[in-house]
Order: sequence, then C-alpha cells, then structure tokens
Amino acid sequence: MANKVKEIKIRMHHWAYSRLKTISQELGIDFSEAVDYLINWRAATFISETKDDNAHLLKVEFNIMTWIKDAPNEMDSARVVGCLSKEIDDLIDAKKIVIEKPKITIQFIYPLKNPVAFDYESPQGFSRRKILECIHDGYSKIYDDEEKTGKIEPRPEGYPIDNRPRSDGKYGIWGHYINQLFIEHLTFDVQSGILHLDMGS
Repeated sequence: MANKVKEIKIRMHHWAYSRLKTISQELGIDFSEAVDYLINWRAATFISETKDDNAHLLKVEFNIMTWIKDAPNEMDSARVVGCLSKEIDDLIDAKKIVIEKPKITIQFIYPLKNPVAFDYESPQGFSRRKILECIHDGYSKIYDDEEKTGKIEPRPEGYPIDNRPRSDGKYGIWGHYINQLFIEHLTFDVQSGILHLDMGS
C-alpha cells in the first residue's frame, strides 16, 4: 500500500506541474511567476489550527495580506492604517471568518514599553477585515493616549530620520509611527481568548 500511495503522490505532482504550466501558457505569463503567485496566495490565505489529543481546538494561526497597488498579482502584509484607505478593499480573503469566537482580547506589545490589551466583540465571529479594523482601533487609541499623556524625547544624534523617537507617555512608544506598522502574523489562543500580534515596521 505504501508503494501505491507514493506512486499516487508522484503522479499528482506531475499532473499539478503540467496543469500549472498549461495555465501559465494560456495566460501568457512566465511559469516561474505562476509558481510564485501560488506560493504567495497560499501564504495570504494561510490558516493553521492546532488541536489536542481530544480534537479540542487550542490555537489558530493566520495572516492578513493585501494586493499591492499598481503591482498586479503581487501581495504584501496589511498595514495597520490600511483600513483608512482603499487597501482594506484589497484584502485577500477578507470576509473569511478566521476566529469563530464572539469575543477576543488583542494584546498590543510592539512598539510599546508598556504593553496593553483591549477587548473586542463580533457576534458573528471575526473575519480578516474585522480583525484589521480592531487592530487599527487599538493602535489608534494607543498613539492618541500617548500624545495626551507624554511628550516625544529629543531625537538622539544619528537616530534614523524616518523613525519615531521615544516618548514618555502612558505606553512608552518607541521607534515607529503608526503608519509604519504592518501585520506579519497572528496567533489566537482559544482557551484564553487572546490574539497575539506579530508586528513589523
């Protein structure tokens, strides 16, 4: 049986390869570009569930990505401020419910000296679009409160001109402005209800 399974996998691999090659020729695009597109698409729509021995869901991992403006077939991580522009309409698999719970807590750690968490509700569950809106809401509160409760320190000599100097407010923001933040990866812990953000800048 093991040999039959191996043969099936080999034939399926060759079938998928030849089919993709045919499609790329029909569309008039380079085969390597078609492969890259599929790899990117898989990353964009990625959802992984981890369960225990009793099939109870422990965590859900996923991405939020968007089409790049003026670059057909290219994708990138969604920006926190993306929901303020057309970018939110270009989210990939935006309506897909990735968290089925009606309530979640989002933990905001980067780029903060003093992390904070906010609660959010969505009776129908959370789609990628809804989560991006919640993340933007949270960071907007953080940056607004920081401005009200502290001041930005003088820019040190040699400090990158595009980066935000530290501030001494409620959260102690350092290094980056809100429009520089993007979402690299997300992990939802089902038991605690906490959504962990892996952020980039």
